[in-house]
Amino acid sequence: MAGWFGRRDPSRQTAELELLDETARVITQAEDDRRPDVMAAHEAFWRSRIERALAAAPDDQHRNQAARELDVLLQVIRAAVPSGNGSLTVGGDLTIRSAPGSIAAGVINGGAVVNSPSRPERTTG
Repeated sequence: MAGWFGRRDPSRQTAELELLDETARVITQAEDDRRPDVMAAHEAFWRSRIERALAAAPDDQHRNQAARELDVLLQVIRAAVPSGNGSLTVGGDLTIRSAPGSIAAGVINGGAVVNSPSRPERTTG
């Protein structure tokens, strides 16, 4: 997205990347109960920026080219992000820890039970 907004101008791309990083930071640091509202606000912000960028194209040819580039970029993003239940998408570092006697996982498909192993029976012989 930084490249799309920056139009191959390295300084603009850097500024756009910083703005995208800030958006990600604000969303990930939002309290769980506030996150949907924070995400909706940032989605509206970015949608508006995309619409303004397309409207600012000098002519239909440039606008159509920018729209095609955006479509390709969105296809790449959608293909890279798993969707649906049973998946985990992380946009940064992820640490999963468990305490003794517990299970830690990003995704568990099916049930999970924590039992202490039984002691082997003593055999004679």
